[in-house]
Amino acid sequence: MQTAWQADDPWRAGFPEIARRRVVSTVVRSMGYDPSHAVLEIEFVSGRVYRYHMVPQREWDGLLGAPSKGRYFDARIREKFPTTRMM
Repeated sequence: MQTAWQADDPWRAGFPEIARRRVVSTVVRSMGYDPSHAVLEIEFVSGRVYRYHMVPQREWDGLLGAPSKGRYFDARIREKFPTTRMM
């Protein structure tokens, strides 16, 4: 359910910056969540940044508390929500 990166992508327009926090993970470098728009932003160790849209607060809470961020991401978020590549 991934969208190609486009400057005029409607998912990119109008969203403010999302503050990300660094995490201990071999897959995820940093991540943040905007609860007012239900948008999860993840920076991977590769340097790529993606936004996942319509992500419920419970998934953010689960990701924060997961002992393995990469495993949680693969099982509960990847390819489950509309996605925009930011960088």
